[in-house]
Amino acid sequence: MATIVDITLLQVVKPVFTLIFVTFVMFAILEKTKIFGNAGVNGIISLFVGFLFILTPGVAEVIETATPWFFILFFLIIFIVLTFMMVGIKEESIVNAFSDNWVVWIILIITVVGIFGFSVSKVFGPSIQGIYGNETTGDKSFQGELGRTLFHPRLLGMLLILAIASTAVRMIPTKGS
Repeated sequence: MATIVDITLLQVVKPVFTLIFVTFVMFAILEKTKIFGNAGVNGIISLFVGFLFILTPGVAEVIETATPWFFILFFLIIFIVLTFMMVGIKEESIVNAFSDNWVVWIILIITVVGIFGFSVSKVFGPSIQGIYGNETTGDKSFQGELGRTLFHPRLLGMLLILAIASTAVRMIPTKGS
């Protein structure tokens, strides 16, 4: 039975949204970096990269999973900026806060990496878990034992703590300079 909220038709056009999203992001990156210099060449290259993304099944599924989250992030940023403008903060102050403040960029980068990490784990998580299984159902082969060792929560936690500690040590300024 057809209803007003039936969105099964969106499954058919999902590759088109993926193509548009990847093409626009790639075009923006190429235009910002000015690697090729010509907007036409940048457009053709970004269109080919977009087609390459939708023709690769795993990558297309990751992008299809991440795209709604990026739109939510985009609208959240717009909502925050509009909220600041409604309370009287000038447009130039908001632009300066986003361009000069490195904390905003760090938070944005962490959010983007988190979105992609979530999407990759959602798409490839079951296949990675199938490699090593668990202690009771997993195989006792070298590959299974290696997978259980590399993806053990204690090892992953230790790597996260080491990454945070190395970043903290790198960011601590020295007295001499």
